[in-house]
Amino acid sequence: MKPHARLALFFSFSFVALFAFTRAEYIYDSDGDIVNNGGNYYLSPPSGYGGVATATINRGHILSCLLAVSATLNQGYAAKIATPYPLKYITNDYPLNISFADLPSNACTHSPSWTVADIYGNDVDSVMVGNPQEFFIPRSGNFYIKKHDSESYKFAFCYSTSSCGYVTSWIDALLRTARLFVTQDRSVQPFVFKLVKATSNDVASGISMVV
Repeated sequence: MKPHARLALFFSFSFVALFAFTRAEYIYDSDGDIVNNGGNYYLSPPSGYGGVATATINRGHILSCLLAVSATLNQGYAAKIATPYPLKYITNDYPLNISFADLPSNACTHSPSWTVADIYGNDVDSVMVGNPQEFFIPRSGNFYIKKHDSESYKFAFCYSTSSCGYVTSWIDALLRTARLFVTQDRSVQPFVFKLVKATSNDVASGISMVV
């Protein structure tokens, strides 16, 4: 490659990298502190009432069940927000691994990780708890936290195909609870939250409070 071509390519990559960096925005918790990579936080609605928990979906056998992420009216479970990159803080442009800080002892999975999967085979993607291998049609991709307004955030989920959707909550008529789903319909209200710090004592008490 000629020197001037290498120089042009260098500046091209530098511009892309700089543009990506300048678009990055830190994510802040309800105290105004930057969210720590690997930190535990309650996902609390802007009203301050509610959170996220789990809902069991039985599959017709007493020993066979799936665990879904659901919205709840109480504080719920603390979620661990982490990116695989060696960073101290969370920004809006890095892929995230979301998991519950802890699970009930009777949970039908040993993995607290959030996984997106089509559990009914109808192209409706649910936010579930467990390893992708536990689901018939798991979806590959990553979560991101995006700003909803000046005081709250929402989850985006971007598939490996580069298409993205937002996490929303719909009422599951069978479970009679509001489960979390991924939708690409921008007319649907996303699941909106603020991040509230959780301590180790909070995590333990939160698990015992929610069934």
